[in-house]
Amino acid sequence: MYKNSEGYPDPTAGEAIANVMREEKKQRRAGRRSSRRFDFNGSVMSAKEYLNRAYRLDTDINNRIDQLKHLKALSKRVTAAYGTEVVSHSRNVDSMEDAVIRIMEAETRLTSQIDKLVDVRKEIQGTIDLVADKDCQTLLNLRYMGMNPWNDICGKMEMSRAHVFRLHSTALSMVETVLKTQGRITV
Repeated sequence: MYKNSEGYPDPTAGEAIANVMREEKKQRRAGRRSSRRFDFNGSVMSAKEYLNRAYRLDTDINNRIDQLKHLKALSKRVTAAYGTEVVSHSRNVDSMEDAVIRIMEAETRLTSQIDKLVDVRKEIQGTIDLVADKDCQTLLNLRYMGMNPWNDICGKMEMSRAHVFRLHSTALSMVETVLKTQGRITV
């Protein structure tokens, strides 16, 4: 228990000190990370962010697929008017045509995203294949190409979680080296 200036126990002092220590640790980590950030095709990213591009694109594609399903469901929905009163108003007679056009546009965007994902996955796989250590290659393939959670990777590689994280850090350093030697990135 931390004590205030008068010597009395102060539970908030411990929390404040812990917060300050957390902030200092974040700043130290940010400093380490900032030295490992690269300019890749006009955007600044770390090796980890470079490898995670496929995951982000895959997530985006899955969201677009869900949106497309929703649009298709909405376009198939038909409502009947049971009222006997005729109301004069202007309405969109071509609403079904508009819905079909929107669906086709969404499908076109989805197809282009899938093409982009295939290209990014090919590029990332090529980078992983250039990593010298086979264990690091396996780890990178399981994590960034297979999108497996850490627990599954530990089980498949038959390693402890701590060892897998150490190996991951080594693998990221190797990816940085590969990217530097390929001239794809500038520090």
